[in-house]
Amino acid sequence: MRRGFIDPSSPAKILHVLQFAPGSSTGVETGIQGIAPIGATFATDRAGNLYADGAASVNIYAPGAKTPARSIAAGVQSPTGIALDSAGNLYVANYPGAPGASFINEYAAGGSVPVNTFNGNLSALAGVAVRPAQ
Repeated sequence: MRRGFIDPSSPAKILHVLQFAPGSSTGVETGIQGIAPIGATFATDRAGNLYADGAASVNIYAPGAKTPARSIAAGVQSPTGIALDSAGNLYVANYPGAPGASFINEYAAGGSVPVNTFNGNLSALAGVAVRPAQ
């Protein structure tokens, strides 16, 4: 599991991303690059890849990697949240700042171009969550 820890003097700035081995309470700093300096959000898939938002992209890191294996930029504007469903589809909440301009893009598993956009009644998005399949 990887977690971002924030600077108490600037609560929104990510300083470190730590990885915790299963059953461990001691984290090891990963030194990964390409994460948004403010308000970064994270998700992991079943293969252990880390999805982290950059300033205008979502960067995907292979397990243990410090640099992104790939990035998704198409349709990403000021991401405020990312989530993955049980099929590996990616959802990115975007809040470009204008009232009523928020939207969520869906990307097929492994894809880099939105396959669906949700934008009805969305304003000032702060994240996104996906309910697991039942």
